[in-house]
Parts: sequence; C-alpha cells; structure tokens
Amino acid sequence: MKKIPYTIVFSSVMLLSCFASKIHAAESLITPSNQEFEQLDDSTEVYQEYLGEKLDPIRKFVAEVDLIFSGDWSLVMNKSLELDSQDVTATIYVWNNVLIKIRVVNNEATANGESYYYFKNNEIVYVSEQSMEELGDDGLLLFKNKSFFENGTLIRSINNQDCGSPFNQEYRDAEQKRIMSDLDLIRAAFED
Repeated sequence: MKKIPYTIVFSSVMLLSCFASKIHAAESLITPSNQEFEQLDDSTEVYQEYLGEKLDPIRKFVAEVDLIFSGDWSLVMNKSLELDSQDVTATIYVWNNVLIKIRVVNNEATANGESYYYFKNNEIVYVSEQSMEELGDDGLLLFKNKSFFENGTLIRSINNQDCGSPFNQEYRDAEQKRIMSDLDLIRAAFED
C-alpha cells in the first residue's frame, strides 16, 4: 500500500473545506435563512426587505382598510376622466368625511389596469398599480408597482419589472412626481 504524504492530504482537506464554505456562502446569497423568510399569506412569499420596519405598518393599515371598511363607506363616488391619455374611472371612498382610498380603473380595451391610492390622516401612504400590456402574439405582460410613502414622500418602490434603480433617489423622485401628478388630476376631477 502506498503512503500519501501528510501535506497532500492536509492540502486536499483544506481545499475541500474552503470550496464547501464558498458553496455555502453562495447558497446563503440565493436562499434566505429561516429568520429572513416571512409568509404573508397563502400565495405571497416575501423576504425581509429594505425599510421593512417602515413598510409593515403601512401594509397593516392597507389590509385593515380593505377588511374593515369593505362596503361600509359613508360616501362612494365615481368620476370618468382622462389620465395619461387614457379614459379611466376613478372611485373615491370616504369614511366620516375623510378620504381613505381611491380606486382607478382603466377603461381602454388595449390597456387593462387598476390602481389603488390609500390615505392616512389625509396623506398618501400607499399606491398599488397593476396593468397588463398586450404583446401581440407573445401574449400579455403584467406590470405591478407598489409605492410606500412616509410624510408624503416616496420611501420605497417595488416593481415586478426591471424598473431602473428603486433605491436611487432620482428614480424615486420621478416616480413620486408621476404619482402625485396623477393624484392631482384625480382629485381635481372630484372638485368639479
């Protein structure tokens, strides 16, 4: 039986150990640990995220609005208007003379979309936008955008498409400007 020098065995073990730790490190970048994983509901898996501690109370507020106020509004009013060169129907939801939610539905045959704006203490806190774009023979493309606000300022934007750089201040400023411009048009329609 041939003897293998100690240095070769030691070097092989060290190399394998180093390789295994690199694999483990790479896996931890891809697969979150149990502490980082959170199940919000039966269909949505969310990992702890940037500004999660600020977003959780907003998510809770939105869920409460949708659950508690469902069908129990003091005022619900619809208006048709043009928004971003498209015909939409906006519905405001008021409870005790306080605007809580606005729903906007796109009426165009080619663009199917829906947006929700949520307000707390008369300030925007959350916007959920979803639309589908026809790609001809390639089917449909679904766009989802969630925007979180603090004191009227966009603090986080989550988009299911490559939306640029959601952590970039310039991107957030442009998104806030777009959202607030749409919101101003919607509010103006209800003031007439």
